[in-house]
Parts: sequence; C-alpha cells; structure tokens
Amino acid sequence: MTDAAARYADWKAPSQDSQILIWPESHELSSATGRNQKLFAQAADVRVQNIPLGELRKAAREFVHHNHAQPLISSGHQTELYHPGVWSKDVLACALAAKLDGAAYHFAVDTDAPKHLHLRWPGVSEVITDDDAIGSANSCLNLANPSPKHLHHLRERFEQASSSWNFQPTLSPFFDAMQSALLGHDSLAWSVAHAIQQVDTELQLNYALIAMSPIWNSLPFLVLVHHWLANAHSFALQYNKSLAAYRLGHSIRTHARPMPDLAVSSDRQSFEAPFWVDELSNQSPYTGQRHRLLVERKGQQWVFVATATRDEFAFDPFANGWEAAEKLLKFLRKNLLMISPRALTLTMYLRVFLSDLFIHGIGGGRYDQVTDQVIQKQLNIPAPEFAVTTATMYFPAALEQHRVNLHPLVQEGRRIRHGMLSKEKRTMAQTIHALPRKSRQRQEMFLQMHEYLSHQSRSPDVLGWENRLKQAEQLSHLQRPLFDRELFFAIQSKERLNQLIEKYRSAIG
Repeated sequence: MTDAAARYADWKAPSQDSQILIWPESHELSSATGRNQKLFAQAADVRVQNIPLGELRKAAREFVHHNHAQPLISSGHQTELYHPGVWSKDVLACALAAKLDGAAYHFAVDTDAPKHLHLRWPGVSEVITDDDAIGSANSCLNLANPSPKHLHHLRERFEQASSSWNFQPTLSPFFDAMQSALLGHDSLAWSVAHAIQQVDTELQLNYALIAMSPIWNSLPFLVLVHHWLANAHSFALQYNKSLAAYRLGHSIRTHARPMPDLAVSSDRQSFEAPFWVDELSNQSPYTGQRHRLLVERKGQQWVFVATATRDEFAFDPFANGWEAAEKLLKFLRKNLLMISPRALTLTMYLRVFLSDLFIHGIGGGRYDQVTDQVIQKQLNIPAPEFAVTTATMYFPAALEQHRVNLHPLVQEGRRIRHGMLSKEKRTMAQTIHALPRKSRQRQEMFLQMHEYLSHQSRSPDVLGWENRLKQAEQLSHLQRPLFDRELFFAIQSKERLNQLIEKYRSAIG
C-alpha cells in the first residue's frame, strides 16, 4: 500500500455550494482498486473458518449476481432520504466503474433502525409514511409503505410548495416509483431505495441496487459470522483494543465513539459480538425484538443461546466453513432468528468479501480506521484501501444570498467590551482587593464598579453593536433552512445534479 493511500486525512465537508471532496486524490482511485484486486489475489493462504478468502469472495459476489472478473465499485447507506453528500458516493462509484469497465453497486442497508425518513424542504418536514411504527421500529424492514392517501397528500403539498420556486425539482420519478410500490408488498425500505434509484436512472447513473437483508441469510456471510463467534474472545478483545487506540489517537474520551466497546464479562466467560439478533415471525417477518449478540463459554467452545427457545448452537473453530454456515442457517431458521451486522462488521464484509473498492462518506471513513485494524489483526491481511467522498449542495435559493457569518460580529463585541471596560475594571478590581475584607469601603467600591460597568454597557458603541448582532442573528435564523446541506438531494434541479455528476466524471478522467 502506498504512503499516500495509507495516510488518513482530516476530512471535512466543503462549505461552498457544488464543491466536492474525494480522498485519496481522484487519480489514485484506479490504482487503489488495482492494488486491492492484487491484494485479494495474493491472499491464497488466508482462511476464514477454514475456507480460502478467494473462494468466499467469489461466492459472495455471485450471490449478488456480479461477474467476478469485473471490478466491483460499491457504496452503501441506510435506506433513507439522504442528502447530496451521501448521494455523491453513488456518483463517484458510477464514474469510476465506467472508467474501469467495472460495475457500480449500491448496497441498501435495510436492517438498520429508521432515520431520516422525512421529506424536507425549507420550512417543512413531512414523514414519508403514515405507519404508526415509525417512532418505535427497530428496523426499516418493520415499516409499511405509506397509504395512498398519505402519499397523495405528500406529493400534493410538495408540488404546491415547489410551484413558486424558480427551478424544477427532480422528485417526480421518486413519487412515481413510490406510487407503483403501493401495488406490491415491499417494505418501505425497499420502496424508498428503489424510488431513489429511479431518480438516478433519469440522471444516467447506472448501478446495481442490492438490499442487504437477503445477504444476511447467505452462506458466505454466515461463514464470517461463524468464524467470528468461534473466536469470540480474541475478536472482542482485539476489537476493543483497536477502539482504545483510535480514541487515544484522536483524543476521544467517551467510550461510545466512534462505537461502543463490546461487553466482556468479568470472568471472561461471556463476550459480546458486533452483530444484532433479530426475532422473526412466520406471519410478519422482522417484527420481533432486536438483541445484541452474546456468546458464553461452555467447555472448549463458544455457545449462542436463543432467548425464546433456549436452544443452543456451539461454534467449532475447526469445522469446515460451508458446513458450519449451513448448520447455523438451519438453527436460525428453526428458531426464527436472523443475525445482522453492526457498523464495523457490515463494512468489513462489504470491503473484504464483495468490493474491489468501497466508497465511504466522512463518518464511515472515520470509523473504518478501526475496521482497518480489526481486518489486519483478525484476518491477517493488510486492510484493503477505501475511498471517501462527499459534496455540498444548498437549496438553490441560497445561491442568491450572502450567508451571514456571526463570528466576526461576536469577535467585534468582545473587542468593544474589552477595549472599553477592561482597563477601568482592572483598576477598580485592584482597589477592591487592597481594601479590608467585609469593610464598608470595599462594599461601596464593589457597587461603584458594577454601576460603572452597567452604565458603560449602555454606551452608543455597545448598543449599536448589540443591534447589529440581533439583526444578523435574525437573518441567520431565516437563512438556516436554505443553507441546510441535509435536505433530500432529489429536491434539487436536474441541471444542478447533472453539473455535479459532470464534476465527478471530469475528476475521474
């Protein structure tokens, strides 16, 4: 791995409209993809649950219908109404895949807790579904599509608002796809992901859309699960050690960032693993509880106990991976359970088992510095390189305004106050300090000082500054919705989105 690719950056989202961030440098992405392909080709001796890594990668890629000979450039995100910075990952994936004659993939994480499922535009936030479970569901798969009445209300309100805008939003294909979804039985998660893909298709962005939930029942993924749980003690300790090193290097004091430690019992006979256990139902899948996965020591093996049935599954580190995965899948189906990954194991699977280059946003890139350490220590291979990108696009009306910056005004106020008051206050404070404690003179001088400070705070200079600050704060409050970079990307015009796409294509070359 080159020094440039190995070195992490202090990534920050661009503050200017229509600006992009790509890391490493765009000209490095093709060679980074090639280095990853070479890394995996040379990892013939690496075993995951006694199966060669190359064999697992081929099976995992075939499961998502990928031609193993082609470079697979991927990104992934929770199924939500995401902003242009998240959307830009797919733009970069498509541009790089086109250059390398590869395939772009978007992995839709439909098993995470629901969030960002509101359609927002300046001054308005409308939830995408009227399913009452949206406030309590532990997975997007638990949520139903909107009722026809709710979807009609949402579309009507948006079209009424946008009719006064001086541009045409790109949201129509999204609403059309959501309308079609009402005829089927898809979950809200898949409907939203598919509707976003329809917007991207209109923009000539072509990628394979893969829902993650079926992958969690695939044998390649369950091989990784079995391998991790058969070595739960060493994996958990290394996981926590990698987190501790990251926190120390970034001066982070809280144990919740970038993710919590895995729980380890005091006697080290019980370990937490970075997976969820979801309870299913024959009548309505994914409607049960979600638990953190724990294993406990029984004899020489680590054992998982199903909460409802108390049925046990023992993990054998010497078992053949395919056979072990088959047995684990059979156990999970019998007990109506599904194991899904948490953040680190999710991106580990995407980066090591599926992708030739995985594209992160800024947040994902930060926590995957921990993933790099876990991959290197537990799989005994150098961590494959990843890319980071984001972009900033404000609501178009913001481009007509000069954005208020309160910082210079606040600094000006400090200079006025300190310049006007500090010398006199310091002199009075020294006089007070020299007077006897609890004396009448000291008390009178104290009151005199505060009367002087109160009088000076009403001076024309101070009052003028306070008035300018108040006006600026009011304008800043009005501008805030326009300069919100978290708004759904599809409320932008097709022209603006195409300009950003062209910027990425030019950067890739």
